[in-house]
Amino acid sequence: MMNWLMTVTISTLIQHEESDQVSFYVRVMEALEKLDVIDADFCGDIETGPVEIAFVLEDEEFKSALDHGLTAVRTAIHDAGGSTSGWPNCDDLEPESDGRGSWVVMFGGSGAKTLQSV
Repeated sequence: MMNWLMTVTISTLIQHEESDQVSFYVRVMEALEKLDVIDADFCGDIETGPVEIAFVLEDEEFKSALDHGLTAVRTAIHDAGGSTSGWPNCDDLEPESDGRGSWVVMFGGSGAKTLQSV
């Protein structure tokens, strides 16, 4: 099993049921804590974006780690009352190496993921 550090950058505001962005992201983090990820944290401009969510996960290989991380973030956003319309399936993503051991995945206009083994 390998450890993978995943950073998800959300550059647009996510529609949600909370009264403010801070409450929403607190709920996202609470939901992530219940999932199979390690040391989840977030930072950024919560009111206007972008926001980065980072965590470590254990998985055998890159492709399954990417799918695992994508599913975890999307599930946490849904559990917090948010919407992720337009997010792709893992199979639709085309990772690009940054040449330093990390892989960057862009999707839609809403975000990017960086995944690297740690």
